[in-house]
Amino acid sequence: MASTRWPWGGAPPPIKVELPGLEVYRGLSYEELVRHPHFIERPCPLCGSRESGAIGQIDVFPIVRCAACSFLYNKLIMPPHVLEACVYSRLDPWAAERAALDHGIVQPADPAMVRRSARRLGRFYRRFLSTNGTGKFLDVGAGDGHLVYLMRVGGYDAYGVEMHDIRRRYAKARFDVDLIPGLFEDFQPDQFPAPTFDVIHLSHVLEHLLDPLACLRKCAALCRKGGVIHVVVPNMAAWSLRRLGTLHYLFSPGHINHFSFEHLEALVRLAGFEVRYKTERRICLTNLCQAPLMCKYPEVRMYRLVNHTRVPWPSPWIDRWLLKLLNNFPRLNYAFDHVLNRIEPLSWGVAGCNIGEELCLVASRKRMQGSG
Repeated sequence: MASTRWPWGGAPPPIKVELPGLEVYRGLSYEELVRHPHFIERPCPLCGSRESGAIGQIDVFPIVRCAACSFLYNKLIMPPHVLEACVYSRLDPWAAERAALDHGIVQPADPAMVRRSARRLGRFYRRFLSTNGTGKFLDVGAGDGHLVYLMRVGGYDAYGVEMHDIRRRYAKARFDVDLIPGLFEDFQPDQFPAPTFDVIHLSHVLEHLLDPLACLRKCAALCRKGGVIHVVVPNMAAWSLRRLGTLHYLFSPGHINHFSFEHLEALVRLAGFEVRYKTERRICLTNLCQAPLMCKYPEVRMYRLVNHTRVPWPSPWIDRWLLKLLNNFPRLNYAFDHVLNRIEPLSWGVAGCNIGEELCLVASRKRMQGSG
């Protein structure tokens, strides 16, 4: 793979983050990794081209830019079950949910907050639906089930798909929501509880998938006429990412597709949808300040804090100060995040300012030619 310039200007930070569980692979060459049964070399998931240039690396995983369409993706990946066994089994990213279940301290949802959130979601989706604002809802990668619960409170017939057992158990314990077990990619359209859906929600899903286009085409098959998909992915053009490069948490080991609005829109259109709305959201103050507590991968940060190890950082006093501050005042970062994301001009309705760390897009299924 030919080397190309770091796409955000300047050079990537010269700091290497190594992930636990991958030590045995680090001495292998790229050609040896390609032949290894635990790795898959793939073409561009957007256009199918195999020509690419390397722009960075996360441990043993090279990040490349497609020579044909400029899409950023991980050329060499591990299948999900191998990545789970090698990396995530040692980091336990769902430790909080596991501890709550094990100790019987799962807190019920606040009814007043649930009602407010359900009304807000209902108003948002009514902007795009031709119905009265209720219908069938599917959450792909439902996590702890909170969105399925909110949509049911708002009057929708809501379902969710979640692959992790610990998160399905947490959803049942906290929200009394039964999520469908398994990977969305493994399901056939006729296996879902409803033949078609009015809203299909995919939040932080497409960046994890080997073939995101196939996933969106399956959504198109499940989406009724006039229905919409709501997609949220990390923003690869975010300002904080330009500053931190591959140290940013957006470059986590499970993220293998790296989207800008241009490429996300192209993918959605290829799948048979028309873009109705797009914006950036989620402004993290500590990321903008380059605080390493929040700017590194959450999984690596957890491992580092538990094992009392450090990743070199140009301003270690910032790390120590923020770690002490946020440990003593755990609501502080939430408050910063909440206040910043209430600012309409910066958080919602703006696309292209490259401040928000998430891209949010709503698209409706295209009408077939000849349909009424």
